[in-house]
Amino acid sequence: MSAGERFEPLAWCGLAIAVAGVAWLVAPGVSAPDPLGAALMAAAGVGWGAYSLRGRRLGDPVRMNADSFLRSLPLAVATSAVLVLIRHVTPTGAALAIASGP
Repeated sequence: MSAGERFEPLAWCGLAIAVAGVAWLVAPGVSAPDPLGAALMAAAGVGWGAYSLRGRRLGDPVRMNADSFLRSLPLAVATSAVLVLIRHVTPTGAALAIASGP
């Protein structure tokens, strides 16, 4: 909500659903992620928010977004390769990561 911008009712609903979803995912139980996973999810959300807010001030949003993703590709591939080598990756986990998008 930079520059005096106000959330529309639909945006507030989206925020509430997102917060409820994260709360459900990190709630104690059989399927709750480990604390490191929960912290990484929160950091990803904060990073995406900062990326979105910063991107609003730049030029053509489609071109800038494509450029950012192309420049991040080598780091994403290298990080993924390292994580596959040092952590057990399940087919379900890999499918969920792919479904969540770039």
